Amino acid sequence: MNRLNTLLLLLFIMGCNPNQVNNDIVDVIKIEDVITVNEPQFIDDPYDIDIKIKKVEKNDYTLDISMVLHNGSYFVSPNSKGDFSGIFSVSIKDNDKLKLDSKFIETPLSVEEYDSHPFVGGYINWVKVNTTYKKQLQLISQEDFEVSGFIRFVIEPRCTREQLGFTISQHSGKINVKSFKINNGCPTTPFDNEF
Repeated sequence: MNRLNTLLLLLFIMGCNPNQVNNDIVDVIKIEDVITVNEPQFIDDPYDIDIKIKKVEKNDYTLDISMVLHNGSYFVSPNSKGDFSGIFSVSIKDNDKLKLDSKFIETPLSVEEYDSHPFVGGYINWVKVNTTYKKQLQLISQEDFEVSGFIRFVIEPRCTREQLGFTISQHSGKINVKSFKINNGCPTTPFDNEF
């Protein structure tokens, strides 16, 4: 009986050797299989934005906004006909120094498509490629001034509200624009109040 216990103990110890691995299991489990696919993927920098002012005529300018998208990011075009809360928009504070046209020139022009997602459920213009927006800007005053504005939109698929502030200023006859990030793209952060 003592020999049988010793033999069983030896078999048990050999079976528990951590250096022995079942090759059938190793062949089935691969690194790709361990990655969780259903977790949300957050993109650190889903876009770059560049804002410039270009002179067209004596008191007429354009506000040029270039959107460069990364990693499959996209957003709702201002040309979408539906009532979307995250649509790309540009606004400036009411003032008597300059006037920003309400119309956009979008290049390339977005195409309306049907989206069956429950939050859309209809036709929408998604912007999925690098796009430039132009807005006419008319200078009303020759005095020095500074006027603030916002660019707002929801960036997908991260689904965050983005808000970029900018100031348009004129000093000694020279007009300039500076931009700054207002929020960090937190999904639950509403847009700051309008001015």
